[in-house]
Amino acid sequence: GAVAIGSSDTSSITADAGGFALAIAASGEGLSVALGVGASVAVNDIGVNQLASVDSSSQILNASGLSVTSSSHSSIDALSLIGSGAIAISGTGAGGVAGAAAISVNTIADTTHAEVKNSQVLLGSGAVTVNASDSSQINADSGGAAVAVAVGGEAAGLGVALGAGLSVNTIGNDVSASIDDSTVTSKDGVSVEAISAAGVRAYSFGIAGAVGGGGAVGGALAGAGSGSGATISNSTTARIQGSTVHAGGDLTVQAADSANIDTVAGAVALAVGVGVGGGGVSVAVGVSVAVNDIQDSTIAVVDSSTLDDAGNVKIAADSDAVINAVTVAGAASVGGGGELGVAFAGAGAVSINNIHNTTEAHAENASFNLRAGSDFQVTADDSSQMTANAAAVSLAVAIGVDGVGGALAAGASVAVSDIGNTTRALVDHIDAAAPAGQSLGQFEIAAHSSAMIDSLSLSAAGAVGGGFWGGVALAGAGAASVNTIANTTEAMVQNSQIDQASLITVQATNDGDIQANAVGVALTVSAAVGALSFSFGLSLSDNEMHNVTLAKVENSSLDSAGAATVDAVSSGHNDAVSVGAAI
Repeated sequence: GAVAIGSSDTSSITADAGGFALAIAASGEGLSVALGVGASVAVNDIGVNQLASVDSSSQILNASGLSVTSSSHSSIDALSLIGSGAIAISGTGAGGVAGAAAISVNTIADTTHAEVKNSQVLLGSGAVTVNASDSSQINADSGGAAVAVAVGGEAAGLGVALGAGLSVNTIGNDVSASIDDSTVTSKDGVSVEAISAAGVRAYSFGIAGAVGGGGAVGGALAGAGSGSGATISNSTTARIQGSTVHAGGDLTVQAADSANIDTVAGAVALAVGVGVGGGGVSVAVGVSVAVNDIQDSTIAVVDSSTLDDAGNVKIAADSDAVINAVTVAGAASVGGGGELGVAFAGAGAVSINNIHNTTEAHAENASFNLRAGSDFQVTADDSSQMTANAAAVSLAVAIGVDGVGGALAAGASVAVSDIGNTTRALVDHIDAAAPAGQSLGQFEIAAHSSAMIDSLSLSAAGAVGGGFWGGVALAGAGAASVNTIANTTEAMVQNSQIDQASLITVQATNDGDIQANAVGVALTVSAAVGALSFSFGLSLSDNEMHNVTLAKVENSSLDSAGAATVDAVSSGHNDAVSVGAAI
């Protein structure tokens, strides 16, 4: 009968953490202070070792098939939420402080191997299949919200609120399927496949609101921050090495990797400071940051081996990487007083994303004896897509009823995207032939790379200053989009001999596409006997492509009954819009 050796794991973690803190202080005549602080932390880690193996000089004889399969599916679902509030009320002076922070840290590091090692396999019928697969997933949400209110009846009121959300996620897996240092005889083909599919979805937010009011002075400070980060660094390998394989049918050695990151980071801050008889001062700051990185290695290789009685030979490495990142920050500040009103609002959004993958298919130091008319393919294919959106909006309003009002608003957004992959199909020191007097089918060595970046950076700032004697309004907005594609794509035949084939193709193609938009808009309004307003809007869009594309045949003998093509093709498209406006 058939022999099946397998291992599998489906580890999962579901973790929810949260809380709420509320402080209330009230005083008729004295000083009243309220402090509310809350924190929520979730830390999750999965590390699984999965192995399915034929090893230690094992012998499998006269079986009707052999299947060696190892699979892992690890998942983490994490939720971390926190809220805090502080309310202080006094007939004289009051202070309220609220802080909230939510943190989620998640890690998956699995090892999944399927192998035939130092063994002899001689089938009576059927096929040999060695397969390793992993599909890891992280879903993480974190958020912190803080609200502070302070009211001082006759004197001063100060409100301070800080809210933050942070999500950090890492997947670093090792997936391998291999036949090493073995003798394998199959009657219906040999397949060695390693497949990795990893994904991270992470959303984080920070919200802060502060209100300070007093008969004399009112002050408010609100700060909100959010950060979302994801890193995927997987190694996926399919390999035949140091072995003698009698395929008895098609021979497939394939490694496939897909990685997907989807992150959202948002921060909103609101501050209101009012001093009825004197001055009101408010400050609001919101910042959101997303940092994402994919660095995967995908390798399919046949090395130092002899392969006989093979049908179609396919050695293929395929990689597909996707990043979608959104960062949004908003801040609003209102300061008002009988004599003086001052308001500052600042918002910043940053999105930094990188894809640096290695995708390679190799046939090296090997001998291939194929059946007549069979195709021989060594292909490497990479596809990378990145969408990055960053937006920052700020508004400051300051009014001094009988005096001076000054408002300052600043907004900045930055999106930085970088794709730099290596994609290589290589044949080195091999010989491939059909039985004597017959010919091969198609002989194809091909490397294909495709990269796409779609980036939007948007910033807006508005300031309003008003007072009887003086009104000052200053607003500045800046937006930057910086994008780079620098891929290396190579298809090479070196030191090899290929007997008569129907068609020979050695091809490398490289395609890059950048769509980038940067917009910065600032608006100011001032009204008074003496009024001053100033605004500026800046935008920058910097896009670069530095691709290397190579198709090469060197020190080799290639015999083709039809066309023989060695071709390298590189194409690129860059579409950029940059707008800066001030009113």
